[in-house]
Amino acid sequence: MKPFYFYSFLTFFLVLIFPTLQQNLACNSNDGNKLVTCYGQFLSSLNLNITNGSNGTITPTFSEYFVAYIEYLTFNRLSGFNQTCEWVSSRASCLGNDGANCLNFDSFQKYLGLGFDDAYEYLGTYATDIWSCNDGFSLFYQNFYCIDSIYAFHGTDIQQCYETFLNSIRGGINCGAFVNLINCYKTTYTKYCGSIGGYIGCNLATVQAQIDTNQCNNQLPKC
Repeated sequence: MKPFYFYSFLTFFLVLIFPTLQQNLACNSNDGNKLVTCYGQFLSSLNLNITNGSNGTITPTFSEYFVAYIEYLTFNRLSGFNQTCEWVSSRASCLGNDGANCLNFDSFQKYLGLGFDDAYEYLGTYATDIWSCNDGFSLFYQNFYCIDSIYAFHGTDIQQCYETFLNSIRGGINCGAFVNLINCYKTTYTKYCGSIGGYIGCNLATVQAQIDTNQCNNQLPKC
């Protein structure tokens, strides 16, 4: 398990960055290039590569990323979880405040070359990575094997929650879609890991909602 000061430092760093995410400041081309560089370094840790094609940047699909991530966790277990948190820390440090300007849906589409679904899933996972490696680290660590089993054996349940969410926002952001996503995650995680699993699932969905928009915060259910 990583020493406490490591995660204390990461939490301090992200406290400085997170207000920038909420403000959704303009992402210029230099910031966008940083986004590509930092995600390229992050994905290379899982032997995935961002490439340049004739039509621009080509980022692995979210499905390709998630399969590689789950395989890594399943093989390396708790040490793998610790390692992924180090990668999360390095990605946040790489982005800094300027790169954090691009942590929004439009920039993920524009600079990472992602489609609608992949852009939302990558963006949401950025938020869940931060929560899992900071505020939720102890809970995630203590319940790792149960949570990992959800990813490994019941991932389609989570994917169904997210596909329903994506279909609900194709016409534009609405707070009801985020509420339904949170409730769906909470129900799914509770089903397989009990009340503590439901609490973890609720938080994972909540931070995804909060990185997308801050306009629904007062309507989101409490975990």
